Amino acid sequence: MTPRTDHRHILVVEDDEDLREALRRILEVSFPVRVEAAADAREALRKLAEGPLPQVVLSDLRMPGMDGLELASEVHRRHPCVAFALMTAFRDADIERRVDGHPEVAAFFEKPHEVAAWQRALGRVIALPSACLA
Repeated sequence: MTPRTDHRHILVVEDDEDLREALRRILEVSFPVRVEAAADAREALRKLAEGPLPQVVLSDLRMPGMDGLELASEVHRRHPCVAFALMTAFRDADIERRVDGHPEVAAFFEKPHEVAAWQRALGRVIALPSACLA
């Protein structure tokens, strides 16, 4: 049985502990969502398997082990109703091409440097609909 999707829940996958906790705080203070966090793709997949499923997974692109694009493909394969957003500190044309080849990535953005910019970007991520809601 597939765990249900909780539409007020986001899973943040970020290997940088300080940024992961900052994202958690920004999300919890700025939006009416429950935030769960994972330090890497393996932990994220474990949390997804345990459920409940989040509305969206927000992942860093560059992480040790499985990167964000590999995670996006795996999340889509296992949980097609979960939207996937990807962020990076290093956006260039090569990365753009790689992300464009992954239709399961619903949103992609460069990590901002200011809290207000994070709030705007995260607001767009929170607004992503489930892939199963039509």
